[in-house]
Amino acid sequence: MEQDDLASYLPDECAGKCGRKTKTWATYYRCEYCYDTGFCDECVKLVKASKLPFRVCESSHPFLQVYPIDLDMAREGASVDNGLVVPRVEWLDMLRKEWMA
Repeated sequence: MEQDDLASYLPDECAGKCGRKTKTWATYYRCEYCYDTGFCDECVKLVKASKLPFRVCESSHPFLQVYPIDLDMAREGASVDNGLVVPRVEWLDMLRKEWMA
């Protein structure tokens, strides 16, 4: 899957106050604590600095950059087969053991 194709699978809008749409983001971050909550490159800075009016997230929450994909990290957990991203079985097993412990 190409980087530009990934953007079509992300939410349409940032959860911050900017209201920017997917195609205008340089990066996109998901909160690891709050359900279905993500911020663009501009608003995640505001959240981390506690300058965004409280909505769901707060500055102490960890964020994961999900766009653009770090290709080296993606290769650790998946392979590409005929354009489809296929998770590596051993990676899924490692996650399963970690989360079930």
